[in-house]
Amino acid sequence: RVCSVKRMTYPVIFPMTIHTPKGDLDAVMKMEGEAHASTDERIKVRFDAGTLSPSPELVSSPEKMELWKETFAGAYAKADSERGYISGLFRYAIQKVLSVTFPTDESAAASNNSFRYEMKRAPKGFLDVIYLDNDLRITRGNRGSYVVVERME
Repeated sequence: RVCSVKRMTYPVIFPMTIHTPKGDLDAVMKMEGEAHASTDERIKVRFDAGTLSPSPELVSSPEKMELWKETFAGAYAKADSERGYISGLFRYAIQKVLSVTFPTDESAAASNNSFRYEMKRAPKGFLDVIYLDNDLRITRGNRGSYVVVERME
């Protein structure tokens, strides 16, 4: 049975910790996507952009922000200089096939030390709804991952 739910855009936001030799850095990963129900049990999804940013707590700490800047300063230029031929070819293919805009050191510096990527031709997937009630949703992704989502009050 096909649902009559419209397409929805939404962010998936999750906190993470980046471990460095000089200390941990709290960050936030925000992935932007689109979803729509194709049946009562299946949701088609696509993630087409994402941003890695320092957490609000980290931003309020001058010492931690300095470590963030030190950790990521010139990271993309360094990665480009160390990338081998095969890896460079793979990156080029991904960029062309998915129409990816990768973050750069310059774009990170201009956006408060956040790193953003975008995909114009993002891969598509689906979630099968295993369980759903007013407070809890359990889904299984097309690659076998299980996700449990609890509604926040």
